[in-house]
Amino acid sequence: MALEQCASRLAATPAGAAARLSLAVSAVEAQRFAEAQPILQKARGPQLNRIDDYVAFFQASALAGLERHADAVAALETVWRQQPVSAVAGRAAMLGAKSYLALGKAELAAQLLEKNEAQLTQPQGDMALAEAWLAAGSREKAGTYYSRVYFRYPQSPEAGRVGPEWRMKAMPADYLLRAERCAPGQAAAVRAELRGAAVAWDRDDREMAEVKGWEAEYRAKHYVEVRRALAALTLTSPAADAERSWWLYQTARRMDLEADRAAAFDRLARHHAGSLRYLDALVAEGYQYLLDNNFTAYEPLYQACATNFERDGKAPFCHWKVVWSAYLRRRPDAETLLREHLQRFPQSEKANTALYFLARIAEQRGDYSAARPYLETVTTRFPNTYYALIAADRLNDARVRAADVSAETRQWVDGLRWPRRAGFSVVEAATAKTRRERAALLEMAGLDNYAEFELRMGAREESAPIGLAMDLADHMTKIGQADKGLRYIKGLLPGYLFFPWDAAGDRFWRLAFPMPYQEDLEKYAREHDIDPYLVAGLIRQESEFNPKVISRSNAYGLTQILPSTGRELSRRVGMRAFSTSMLFDPAINLRLGTFYLKTLQRAFGGRWEDVLAAYNGGGSRVNKWRRFATFNEQAEFIETIPFDETRDYVQSVLRNASVYRRLYEGKVAAIHSTNEPPAKPRPAAAKKSLPKRKNR
Repeated sequence: MALEQCASRLAATPAGAAARLSLAVSAVEAQRFAEAQPILQKARGPQLNRIDDYVAFFQASALAGLERHADAVAALETVWRQQPVSAVAGRAAMLGAKSYLALGKAELAAQLLEKNEAQLTQPQGDMALAEAWLAAGSREKAGTYYSRVYFRYPQSPEAGRVGPEWRMKAMPADYLLRAERCAPGQAAAVRAELRGAAVAWDRDDREMAEVKGWEAEYRAKHYVEVRRALAALTLTSPAADAERSWWLYQTARRMDLEADRAAAFDRLARHHAGSLRYLDALVAEGYQYLLDNNFTAYEPLYQACATNFERDGKAPFCHWKVVWSAYLRRRPDAETLLREHLQRFPQSEKANTALYFLARIAEQRGDYSAARPYLETVTTRFPNTYYALIAADRLNDARVRAADVSAETRQWVDGLRWPRRAGFSVVEAATAKTRRERAALLEMAGLDNYAEFELRMGAREESAPIGLAMDLADHMTKIGQADKGLRYIKGLLPGYLFFPWDAAGDRFWRLAFPMPYQEDLEKYAREHDIDPYLVAGLIRQESEFNPKVISRSNAYGLTQILPSTGRELSRRVGMRAFSTSMLFDPAINLRLGTFYLKTLQRAFGGRWEDVLAAYNGGGSRVNKWRRFATFNEQAEFIETIPFDETRDYVQSVLRNASVYRRLYEGKVAAIHSTNEPPAKPRPAAAKKSLPKRKNR
C-alpha cells in the first residue's frame, strides 16, 4: 500500500518511478504477469532511462509469462542496445531463447545464447545452448554443448540429463576431467565409464584412465580397494606409473602403512624424479616429519624440492622450511639462508618474515644500523601485516631509532627484485560512474540483488576495481550483509592489505574491517575481561561476521563453535536450555565464544598467541609445538606452528585486532612480540566506541 501511494503521489519523480518498478517486479516474481504488465509500461520513461534495460527485462518476463513471446523478444531489444553491457544480459538471453523456442525459431534462440555466452551462468547456459541447437536440427553443435555439460560439470543436475549418445566423440582428456571433478558417490560409475571408453584409446591413455578411475575411488575413501587395485596394475607409461605411485603413496598415508608409503615414495624418487608427482611427494613427506619436528628428516626433502623444482610455485615454501629450521636451531648459516631466500624468491609470501628475522639477527649482534633498513622495509613494503606491526614495535626501540641506517644494507634490500603491486588508485574505467548511478536507481527501487549485479558487472570491467569494490561492500553492509561486503573486498582486491593506510582512507578500512553486533560484542568481551578488538579480529577470521555460517568441521556462527562445545559451554555459563540452532543467535554465540576464550586464556597463562593457536588447532597441539624449541620471542613460536592454517590464523587475528583498535578506538597499535604475558587489556572506553549499529 505504501509503495502504491508513493508511486502515485510522486509519479513524476525518480522516487515515484522507482516505487512503480518495485511494485511491478514484485508482481512478476509472484507470477502475477497481467498485473505487472501495465505497471511496467508506465515505468518506462525519462525517470528510469538509465536503467531502461532492467525495465525492459522485467516487461519481457511479464510478456513471456502471458505467452506473448513475440512481444517479449521485441521488448528485449532494449537490453541488447545497452552500453555498457547490461548486467541482466545473461538472464535476458535465457528468457529470449525460451520465447524464440516457443515461436518455433530455435536457430535464433541458439544464436542469441551464443552471442551472450560470456554472460551466461554455467552449466545452465551450455545446457540451454545444447537444447536450442538440437531443436534447430544441428546435432553437431548440440553435441558440443552437451559434452561440455557432461564432462565439465559432472555433479550438476544438468549432467544427469545428458544421454550417452552425446559422449561418443569426447577426447580422453574430457573423461579424465570428469573423473577429477566427480562426486564421491559417482566414483564407481565414472571408473566403469572410463574403462569402457578407454578400449578405443592408445596404450598410454588407457593406462592413465585406469589410474584416474581409481583416483576417483580414492576421493570416495575406498582406500583398501584402491591400494589393492593400483598395486596390481601392470603399466608401461611413465606418466601413468608416476600417477599410480602417487596415489599408492597417498593411500598408504591415509591407512598409516609406513612401509607402503616408503616404498611408493622410493619408486617416485628412483623412476620419476622429474615428475610433478615426485614434487608433491617431497612436500607431503616433508610435512609428515615437520609435524613431529624431525628436522634431520624433513630438511633434505624440502631442500630437494627447492633445488630440483625451483621454478615451481611450491619452491619458495620448501626453501623457507629449510631456512626457518636453520634459524630456529641458531645455526651460523641462518643469516645467509635468509638473504638467499629473498634473492631467489622475492615474491615469496615469507619475504616479510625473512626481513624481520634478518633484523633480529642484526639486533642480537648489536648492529642496529643494519637492523633498521630491514625493519623499515617490512613496514613500508608489507603494511598492515603481522610482521609490519611487530617490526614497527622494534623500530620504537631507542637503540634502533638512534642508529644511522646502514647504506650497505639499504642498498642490498632496495636491489632485490621486488614484485610490483597495484597501489590504491581512484582512477576508474569510464563505465564506473554509469554503473554506480544505475545501481543507485535499482537500490531506490528496493532491487538490492540487481544493484549488487550492476556493481559486480562494473567490477568485472576493471583490473583494480577499488571504488566499485567499496560500493559493493557498502551496499551489502547497508542491507545487513557486512560479511558479504567483506568478501567482495577480499575477492576483488586481493592485495588490499598492502594499501597505504592514509591513502585508502577510513571508509575503505571500515568496509574491510566491519564491526557488526558491536553492542553485544563489547558487552560480553567486558563481561569476561577480554579485549573487544581481539574478539572482533577473531570473528573476522572465523566467520567474517556471518552469524549463520557452518564450517566444514560443523562449527556454527560468529565465533565458530561446535555443537558439542556449545552444549558444554552453555552449562558452564548457566544457560537453562541449549539447542544447536541457538548458536546462530549472535548474542548467544558471542556469550559462549568469549567465555571459551577466557577459559583458554587462563589455561595458557594469558599468552594470546597460544590461546589463538589452541582455538584453531587444539590445546594439546599447542603444548606439543611449545616443546619444539626454546623460543626467544612469540613470533618465533608462531612461525614454527606446522599447520599453515593455524599459523596464518594466529597472525591474522593479532593483525586484525590491531587494525580494529586503530579504526574504532583511534590508537595505532603495534604488536609486541615478547615472551611475557600481555598486560591486562583495557576495554574500549564507551565514549570512544564506534557509533552503534543495530544488531541484525
